[in-house]
Amino acid sequence: MGIILRAIFVIFFALSLPGCNSSEQQADTITPTAKNLDWWQARHRAIVNQDKSNVKLAFIGDSITQLWQDERYGSVIWQQYFSSYNPINLGFDSDKIQNALWRIQNGELEGMSPEYVVVMIGTNNASSDSADDIATGIINLVKEIRLRLPNSQIIVHRIFPREDPASIARQTTNLASQKVQELLADDMALYVDINHYFTVADENVPADIMYDKVHLTTKGYQIWADALMEYLN
Repeated sequence: MGIILRAIFVIFFALSLPGCNSSEQQADTITPTAKNLDWWQARHRAIVNQDKSNVKLAFIGDSITQLWQDERYGSVIWQQYFSSYNPINLGFDSDKIQNALWRIQNGELEGMSPEYVVVMIGTNNASSDSADDIATGIINLVKEIRLRLPNSQIIVHRIFPREDPASIARQTTNLASQKVQELLADDMALYVDINHYFTVADENVPADIMYDKVHLTTKGYQIWADALMEYLN
């Protein structure tokens, strides 16, 4: 009887353990998802219907990317540095990886063959997803881009620093980026880490670079542009 009870306990304990396969977990947490918001749908349709035949540079991301074209922050630098590439901005405010996945799967890259695609996304997932799932989601996003743009150079940024160094969000995005770097095959994309340009010695982000410790100021976009041009050139 003792042997039988021990066997039952072992089986019960094994069944109760959470799965350790992060790719299987990803299927339940980061799947392509559209937003039912008027402005979001309108922006998506406008991009899909836009003539993109001359685009040489595409940016994919969230509000940090979208604000490149905001006159309060990055628009002057956008024009100064990237206008010769006929760039397109595929940044959407508050987007998570799953939203960008949906947009890519639903036509935003059709009709273009850019020389470069810059990806910076994942910070909005920090409050809802694990580092493993964020990393897997970014890798899947890159695969979707590569499938549609086989001749483009894809540049994947380390998720930019946010909040304080000890915050859960910073720790989650740091770990997620580390896993992306480990998983990203050389022939799939180029992993680029420019985070040290945004922080000071104690790893904090000064307010004149990120006004709310998430979004870039004009100085922050200047830093991003200067660092990125090394790879575009």
